[in-house]
Amino acid sequence: MAADHADVRSVEQLDHFLEHTKRYRTQLLKELENLEVEIRRLSNWIQREAPNYWNEELRRARHAYIEAQEALSRCMSYVRQGERRPCTEQKKRVRVTKDRRDLCEERLRTARGAAGAWEREIQKNQGKFQRVRDMADADLLVAVGQLTQQLETLVEYAG
Repeated sequence: MAADHADVRSVEQLDHFLEHTKRYRTQLLKELENLEVEIRRLSNWIQREAPNYWNEELRRARHAYIEAQEALSRCMSYVRQGERRPCTEQKKRVRVTKDRRDLCEERLRTARGAAGAWEREIQKNQGKFQRVRDMADADLLVAVGQLTQQLETLVEYAG
């Protein structure tokens, strides 16, 4: 049998296939929409929420570090000649707040770097995503239309 001829034994099976193809297209479009929503949500988190969070944490950490330095400075100022206090708690607090500030700076740099990398990946894959959407929007729609037309012709011929 030639490749351009079909051996149709059941019009009902073709009708069944047409309905499955229509449902598949609808489901594919719905899943693409869900994927777009998830990508937007993730993009928002990577590009805005995470950097904003670490920027705010850095602001707080810098403020705490300045306060800890001021407390240490007050503690170390002496009342009388030759009198010095160890100020152990204040020194410890300065170290802890400095470490937190450094961590926040590192995380903010990482978050900004991740946002840039994410944006590049989104741009790089935008064409692939659009091709899948085009398949669902155009190619499958054309196939459904052609199959519907051929099925109508077969029904008319068989009837």
